[in-house]
Amino acid sequence: TLRDITERKRTEEAGRQHQAELAHVLRVATIEHMASGLAHELNQPLTAIANEVEACATYVREGKLEPPRLLALLEHAGAEALRAGEIVHHLREFVQRSPARIETTDLSKVVHNAIQWFVREMEQAQITVRLELASQELRVFADRIQIEQVIVNILQNAIDAIREATHDTGEIRIHTSRTDDGMGEVTISDTGTGFRAGAAERLYEPFFTTKPQGMGMGLAISRSIVELHQGRLSVAPSAAGAGTAVRLALPLEERVLRLTSAHSPPHKGGRHDG
Repeated sequence: TLRDITERKRTEEAGRQHQAELAHVLRVATIEHMASGLAHELNQPLTAIANEVEACATYVREGKLEPPRLLALLEHAGAEALRAGEIVHHLREFVQRSPARIETTDLSKVVHNAIQWFVREMEQAQITVRLELASQELRVFADRIQIEQVIVNILQNAIDAIREATHDTGEIRIHTSRTDDGMGEVTISDTGTGFRAGAAERLYEPFFTTKPQGMGMGLAISRSIVELHQGRLSVAPSAAGAGTAVRLALPLEERVLRLTSAHSPPHKGGRHDG
């Protein structure tokens, strides 16, 4: 009945809103965990700006008014200011509470944005990242921030697993590709500790975690986000024999358009020549 349909839609909308709230909480917790690395990322352009401006002041005090040199210093300071602004904009965009915004986005670009959060942390942990991105864009319909959050969570798990392993250095391999069934896929493999036997079935359970300080919500929320996007998320031992491989797949733009067209009612009417 109409009442049943209306009630079902209300229930689905309430579920989506609840999911968005949980995702927002997880994003804030993730940023808190990465605070040190973010401070370093923001400090780099600010330090460069301070150095360039001080150099300009020194030239002026010493009477060395060389316009080309001063202009070069100021242009570099301006570029670093823009870089700092981009970092702050990305941070604000990532943590703000906002409704889902589904749009066409390149999956490989989302991967690249997610990696930027961990540059400093991976350098300190001596972790090498091997990027194998698809040569063509992988355009998907998605909420870009939510999918970036999923990839950030996967990367954070990979870094933590490598730190727990006994070897001094580690590697994260990120591969993006187009599947035969019209999905854009990201595979993130690490050389970390992996997971113990029997844990695989419980990885997506809320509050189940293999980390001493973990909340146990990351993969559960991530899987829900991916499924709301009509996608797939799976975790398995790495094919290399050590570590973990996580696969995230989302429908490509052409697949969504093709399915939408196939389910659209036939066009009636049209031009009649007489």
